[in-house]
Parts: sequence; C-alpha cells; structure tokens
Amino acid sequence: MINGCECSVKIHDKQRSKRWEGIFKDDWIPVAGPAIRGFSEFDGETSQPYHALAVYRMTQSEKLMVAQRTSEYFGISLDKMIDDLEKPNMIFPIIADDIMTFICPLHTRMLTT
Repeated sequence: MINGCECSVKIHDKQRSKRWEGIFKDDWIPVAGPAIRGFSEFDGETSQPYHALAVYRMTQSEKLMVAQRTSEYFGISLDKMIDDLEKPNMIFPIIADDIMTFICPLHTRMLTT
C-alpha cells in the first residue's frame, strides 16, 4: 500500500476480464483512487470514462504481465509497453464499464467526512 490507497476495480465483462486474469490477487486491479480520471476515445468514436491503473502500486512481475498482454492485444511492441509503464506521468486507462469498484478505507473516510 503506497500513499494509503488500496482502491481497485474488478472487471465483470468476460472478454475484458480474461486479459487481466491471474495478474493481481483475486483479479482486483489497482487503480489510482475511486474517481473516474477522465474520458477517452478508445474506438475513435465513443468517449468512455476510465479509471487510471495504479502502476506505482504494481510489482515488476505484474508490470511485465500487463505489458505482455497489452502488447499482444493492441499489437504494440513489448519494449514500448514496458517503457511506457515506467514513465512517471503515464496514464493506463481501465474503462469504467461493467466493473465493480472497491473504495479503500482512506477514500471512504474522505467521502464521509
């Protein structure tokens, strides 16, 4: 736990969840807080809300698995994906559709005070 945040999401869509299967404990993907980070066009037409993957909370082996699966799925070179995940300002979007969000105790306290 870095900065006290343990927020995460679990994808329910079978096709999308397969890309994340077995990377993180119980397939809960770490995100940078519970809030939607922005909207992005993923298919060139539809703007979709997304959470930001909390890369700073990932181990090196988790980063490598995410890089491998992402490079295969999107046809991006593995080296580029690994480099991108190491960039401090890189935002790796997790589409906020058909997901369950876990709001950690830190953010729960912030929401209730």
